[in-house]
Amino acid sequence: MDATRALEAAKKRRRELAEAAAEVEDAAARPKSSPDWPVAVAAALAELDDAFRTHCDEVEADGGLFDEIVEEAPRLEGQISELRRRHAEIACEIERVRTRCGRLDPDDIRTQVASVLGMLSRHRQQESDLVWEAYMVDIGGWS
Repeated sequence: MDATRALEAAKKRRRELAEAAAEVEDAAARPKSSPDWPVAVAAALAELDDAFRTHCDEVEADGGLFDEIVEEAPRLEGQISELRRRHAEIACEIERVRTRCGRLDPDDIRTQVASVLGMLSRHRQQESDLVWEAYMVDIGGWS
C-alpha cells in the first residue's frame, strides 16, 4: 500500500518526537551543577510534551492514522486502544517529571528522565509494529 496522508503525517510527527527526545537527553546529560540545569531540562521536557501531544492529536484525530488502521485492519483495534491508553500515561509522566525539575535532586530527575525516554522508545516501537502489521503483512493464505 502506498503511504497515505495519515501515515505521512505520523512519520513527520515521529521524527519531531525523536528530535525532542534527543534534546531532553542532551539537556539531562549537561553538568547537573550548572545553575541553569533544572531550567534547561524543564524546557526540553516542555518541548517533548508539546511534540508528544501533537503526535497524539495527529494519530488519534478523526481520520487520523488510528482510524485508518482500524479501517484497513479491524483486528488491530485492541492494540490501538492500548496505544491510546499509553498516550495518556506517557503525557502525564512527561508533565510530572517536568514539574519536578528544580525541586528534586538532579540524579533523581535524571533517573526519571531516563524512565520517560524508555517509555517513549517502547511506545514508538509498539506503534511501528502496529503500522507494519496494518500495512505490510498479508495474513491471507496458508503460507
